[in-house]
Amino acid sequence: MLIVRWLIVFSMLCSTALYAAENDLQDLRRDDGNPNEWRLVFNNKTQKIKTYFKKEDKKRVRSFRMEAELDAPLSTVANVEFDADNYKNWYYQVEESKLLKIVSDTEFYTYIRYNSPGGLPDRDTVFQTVIKPYSKKTGYMMMLIKNKDDYIMPSNGITRIAVLDMVAKFTPIGTQKTLMEIEGYMDPGGFAPMWAVNLVQRTTPLTTIIGLQRMLLLPRYSSPTYNNPFKYTE
Repeated sequence: MLIVRWLIVFSMLCSTALYAAENDLQDLRRDDGNPNEWRLVFNNKTQKIKTYFKKEDKKRVRSFRMEAELDAPLSTVANVEFDADNYKNWYYQVEESKLLKIVSDTEFYTYIRYNSPGGLPDRDTVFQTVIKPYSKKTGYMMMLIKNKDDYIMPSNGITRIAVLDMVAKFTPIGTQKTLMEIEGYMDPGGFAPMWAVNLVQRTTPLTTIIGLQRMLLLPRYSSPTYNNPFKYTE
C-alpha cells in the first residue's frame, strides 16, 4: 500500500509539472482576462486540493492561494503546523528549519532555509507566526505569518527572502476533518528568473499539502499526550 501511495503521489506531481510547463509558456505569451483575478492552477477533486495564483499591480511575482480538505481534526493539524523544527520534513525544498523563540502561547519565531532550483543561491527567512485560536464565535483557527528580516543576519552565500506574507485559516468540518485555506505572497529576493519563480510557485503548494497530509498520519501528532506549547483553541 505504501508503494501504491507513492506511485499516486509521483503521478500527481508529474502531471502537475507538465501542466505547469504549458501554462508557464502561456503566461509568457499573453495575459488573458483580468490579471488581478485568481486563476486556477490545480484542481484534484479526489484529493480535494485546489491551488491558484494571481498577478497583482506593483508586485513582481504572483500571489498564491491554496485550499485543501485534510483528513484530521483541528487539534492534530495544529500540532503539525506548530512544530517548526519539523518543517524541513514536509515543506517543499526546505533544507533547514528551527524554532527560534517562543514569545507566548500564541506567537513564535521560525528560521527556514530553502534549496533553490537550478544552481541559484539558497533562500532563507525568519518569520513571525501569530496564532488566532479557534473560537465558537469565529468558527476557525488562523495563523498570520510575516517575515522579520532584522531578527538575525543572513548567512554568507544565502539570499534573504524579500517578502513573506501569508494568512492561513483552518476550519473544522465535523470532528475528523479540517478545511485549510492559505493565501499569501512571497518575493524570493535577489536574482530570480521567470522559470524558477514559476516552478516554485506551481510546485510548492501541492507538494507542501501532500507533505502535510503525510505528517497528519503520524501517531504522535494525534496523541493526547503530545506536548504542544501553543494554543489552538480558546
